[in-house]
Amino acid sequence: MMNILLVSQMDLRSTTGVATYYRALKLELEAAGHYAEVITPEHTPKWVSFLLKLVRRSRIVFRSDYAALYISELVYFVSVYFAVRKVRKKKAWDVIHGQDPSSSCAARYAVRGKIPVLTTCHYNDTPVEERRLKYKLSVKQLDKVTNWFRFLFSRLESLIFVSEYIHDKSVYLLPQGVKYQVIPNGVRFYGKTDLVGKPECFTIVNTGTLEDRKNQVLLIEAAVHLKAKGHLFRISFLGEGPARNRLEQTVKEKGLQDHIEFKGHVSGILDLYRKADLYVHTSLNESWGLCVTESFSVGLPVLALANGGIPEQFPPSRDGLLNPATNAEELAAHIEICYNFDIRKQLQEAQYAYASARFSSDHMLKETLKCYEGLLLNV
Repeated sequence: MMNILLVSQMDLRSTTGVATYYRALKLELEAAGHYAEVITPEHTPKWVSFLLKLVRRSRIVFRSDYAALYISELVYFVSVYFAVRKVRKKKAWDVIHGQDPSSSCAARYAVRGKIPVLTTCHYNDTPVEERRLKYKLSVKQLDKVTNWFRFLFSRLESLIFVSEYIHDKSVYLLPQGVKYQVIPNGVRFYGKTDLVGKPECFTIVNTGTLEDRKNQVLLIEAAVHLKAKGHLFRISFLGEGPARNRLEQTVKEKGLQDHIEFKGHVSGILDLYRKADLYVHTSLNESWGLCVTESFSVGLPVLALANGGIPEQFPPSRDGLLNPATNAEELAAHIEICYNFDIRKQLQEAQYAYASARFSSDHMLKETLKCYEGLLLNV
């Protein structure tokens, strides 16, 4: 039995793919007889949290994106550092498993390098690119961000990437010869849902943060074409995000209120997938796309744009994988084809067979334990 400390910047209540991953990994580790505990900034000692709140407020004084980024990175790093110091003697920890370079590096310093650290990289592009898109940075400032992440990676001994895509994008940040392995995010597979031959109302789902990167507007625009052809359908967007008001306004402007609903965060998401006829994933970039894997896990047929790490989930036949440049009219045509039961059944069979053999939680756990054992051999 091993004692594993899982460390992340994402709080336990987060609905992100990162938090979903580490919560699932914790359950799988415990089911296999290991002890696992999750530490996030919410576990930071109160006196540290108080001081860090004052630091956050200083962003108002500096009023620059670079200052906001600098303070944000500092706060997260210090939060994780003190949170890990708080529990470092609670157990004889065998491995610390961080969910981002900053958390892993902070944890490593907190235990003074006495416990091996493994890092899973979940980001959607690279950590530098994500910050470039979020903050207005000069070339010089972006160079400083790049050097910061090169420093973090240089302090880490072993890495997991959730897709080949993310590893390939990150190579320029990694020290030469660093140990790494690609282990896709795994889920439990529950068997294929019985598809409805001719549903009264064709049900489509899309899950994710409501934001520009997730590109939900493409599905809304495709709905305009489906409605114009007289198709009966219902689209459910599952998730919250900064673009919700704008997307809801678009739905009203296009007269689609009877066809599209925004359900927000929901529990029992797999039950909703079982009742649906098709999952459509429109994201412009993904490190992996856990909601696609979850759709496969219950046999819900999937159409997805071939962006980021998404293609790595699909069989060689590429059943259900769409050109990244697919426009709204083309997407509507692909959805229209899926009204045919035989087409949906073909998608289900090919996707479920491929995914269940490669992306199960059992496979993820087995490969992750190998990484833990490899680290312990080098202690």
